[in-house]
Amino acid sequence: MKNILLIALNFCFYLSSAFAQDSLVELDKNKQYLIIVKDISISVAKIDSLTSHLVCLKDSVANDPMIRAELIKPILNLESQIFEMQSVMEALKSKESLLEQKFLLESAEKTANLGKTVFSSFLLDQQYIKDNITSEELELLLTEPMLDSMYLSSVSQINDMYKGIVKMNDQLKQSGMTAVEADSLKLIIRTQMLDAKDISALFLKDWSAFYSTKIYIYSRLMEKLNTSKSVLESLNAEGFDLRYKALKDKDLIFGGDLLSYYPEKTTSNQYEKIVAAKINELNVVDSINRLFKRTDLVLPANKNIEMADYVYANYQSLVIHNKAKYFGDGTDLPNITVPTVGSIFSIKVIELSKPPTSATNLRKLEPIFRMVNGEKKVEYYTGLYTNRKQAQIDMRKIIRFGFKPKVEEFRKGGKVMPDGSIYPVDSAESLYYVEFKFMDADLEMKLKELAPDKQITVVDGGYTFGVFDNYDELDVVLKNIWVDGTVKKIKK
Repeated sequence: MKNILLIALNFCFYLSSAFAQDSLVELDKNKQYLIIVKDISISVAKIDSLTSHLVCLKDSVANDPMIRAELIKPILNLESQIFEMQSVMEALKSKESLLEQKFLLESAEKTANLGKTVFSSFLLDQQYIKDNITSEELELLLTEPMLDSMYLSSVSQINDMYKGIVKMNDQLKQSGMTAVEADSLKLIIRTQMLDAKDISALFLKDWSAFYSTKIYIYSRLMEKLNTSKSVLESLNAEGFDLRYKALKDKDLIFGGDLLSYYPEKTTSNQYEKIVAAKINELNVVDSINRLFKRTDLVLPANKNIEMADYVYANYQSLVIHNKAKYFGDGTDLPNITVPTVGSIFSIKVIELSKPPTSATNLRKLEPIFRMVNGEKKVEYYTGLYTNRKQAQIDMRKIIRFGFKPKVEEFRKGGKVMPDGSIYPVDSAESLYYVEFKFMDADLEMKLKELAPDKQITVVDGGYTFGVFDNYDELDVVLKNIWVDGTVKKIKK
């Protein structure tokens, strides 16, 4: 009887594989599934068509930069449509995946039902167990191999999704991405993250119900077998400790909710072994040990994903109006918004120490942005461009108004100064602090050395250091430490 359980399990997994194939054949006849597959094909065709059109427009701009102004909006609209279609397609693929999983689970249930005769040979050989559990409890215990398969399938799906999300998240860090593109990509990533949560929740709903009932069954059997309370208490304590250690860092793991499976599986096996030992079935104990050692257990081990949090470029070409576009004193104009990833170029039209009350020609330009520089003067900009050459073409159009415009480069959230340093666009209006995910003794000592008057504060999820009156002061600190911190700003 020593090998009965192993043979039964191998047979059950063989049946599971066979039914999975049959189920997928049946899936191809499912109307809902066929509609989803058809919609995915249509989405792919639309994306290909839109992409071809986009390539043509971009080629036209490359060959004749002078028509860029009239083509920029159609290009942005096409890019937006492409990413919207990609979002739709990803959502459809998620539905397709969940439907496939549902059919596979149904096949596993069929397998469990056919496997009753196989597992009965193991369970019913133990007369004591046969006499002390109900038929419903037996039926429940027979579903464990199906749940094991479901767990492995869930981890596999989540790991595959992780690879795709990481790839998309890396794309968010690439220079040249527009705000429209980034927003569409973020939507796809969030949808995929929610789908991964759904996969975990689907498994845990069934597993948690099974696990709690199985523990109840074996606890009852152990009490009937006069197992001491200290043994039961010890098992409960060990199970709690195993689960706590496994789930302690679950928020740091992608699919971390599934980490509860392994300690609970281990705990339930301990209950089984004690019952088997109590009824003097040492061969069963040995079989369970061998079975558990042979189980190919896959754990979710990928680090959780922190979505790239950057400001993205929203390119806008210069438009010159015949009449003034705005009539305020300039204080209501928006601050220039520049990307924190990649570069952007803008035309500095004029620099003033007072509001532009008489700058009529400035009011004809669109868009107009402002920036307060280190000398407390206001710099006025127009246009946001992907490269310096395009900005210079538009710059020539406003020289006739008497301005002395200059193309400036912005990157990492600030203006590139002549010496290559970065001056944040709103330095004169903001206070700054830096945020760290961890803090060790060496870093703490170095920070206190560089800025002894600043405080380290423990916050939820990390540490913050200081509040700096200007960015230059903070920049000195950042250049002299070996840890990457995230700069945060607050209004003065």
